[in-house]
Amino acid sequence: MRRLSFIQPILTKYREPFFKELTGFFDLRVYAGKPSISFGDFSKSDFIELEWKGFSVFYYCKYSVCRRCLLESDDIVHFADFKCLSLWYLLIMSFVENKGFWLHGQGGYKKQGLLSDFIYTLALFFSKGYISYNEFSADFLKKKTPNFLHKKISIVNNTLYMTPVDKVEDNYSLDLLYIGRIRENSGIEFLLKAAKEANVVVNVIGDSDGDYLKVLQTSYDNGFFFGSIFDREEQLAIAKKCMAGVYGGDAGLSVVHYMAFGLPVIVHGSTKDHMGPEPFYVEDHINGLLFERNNLSSLVEKIEVLKRDKVLRSSLANASLKKFQELSCPAMHEQLKTIIESHK
Repeated sequence: MRRLSFIQPILTKYREPFFKELTGFFDLRVYAGKPSISFGDFSKSDFIELEWKGFSVFYYCKYSVCRRCLLESDDIVHFADFKCLSLWYLLIMSFVENKGFWLHGQGGYKKQGLLSDFIYTLALFFSKGYISYNEFSADFLKKKTPNFLHKKISIVNNTLYMTPVDKVEDNYSLDLLYIGRIRENSGIEFLLKAAKEANVVVNVIGDSDGDYLKVLQTSYDNGFFFGSIFDREEQLAIAKKCMAGVYGGDAGLSVVHYMAFGLPVIVHGSTKDHMGPEPFYVEDHINGLLFERNNLSSLVEKIEVLKRDKVLRSSLANASLKKFQELSCPAMHEQLKTIIESHK
């Protein structure tokens, strides 16, 4: 069985099914930093824990860990953060030792300028390929790199391993759903303000590492805060009371979570400013609604549009569920297997 090492900055609970499925195709080792409590709990037997060291904006893992990874791997998939100095060591040594080294990331859509273009071009040249999170990421990466390297760019749609709802049910509740970490740049407070103006409730699933959650609970009586919930059925019981999943700030995989529950998705329309490229999956008035970033009245307007129009809610909800089904077939581990095996 081919030996695959997967290197992550941290290990998150939602990636557990993906890695478990990969063990059916590869002799898998996962190297990762220990996650914060808001990402879920893992036992140390699930992964090889990395201790990240660093200076200034740069960081790295120990040389001994890098050597172990090289010795025990035929292929390495490494998260594509080029401030990680050990990435460059593993990239060059994999090239020298004729091992498969794959970059996995967002395609540099947040990075601008000639230096960024040069770094991505250099890394792509020495690697077996760059596995982009989705079509948006891949297209952006192609703009940054020469045409002769584009054949090295592939896509594994970034999604979640969840059982979606069987169908969209009639929902007469006008509540909103928020799923994600509770942090100031998540836009949760912005969402609560907009919901208050629209006279609707926000059901919040998620936790914070500090006191910010307590501040929100004290300040907003239109928010019901459930804390961290990882059980799908418990989440679904809350989601069924909601007319849409909303992210007030810069979103990521939360939009996919909403789609799995058959909810229309409301996010801002500035894709490049989001935390991840997953909001690219949201099409305005097709499977969700897009508001103007940081514009409170724009978000309030979108919420009120859904409140008034039950037919629109149903149409968006069905299209949202269909989009999740498309993203999940083939599954992420199957897409990755196809890419790696095609370059043996």
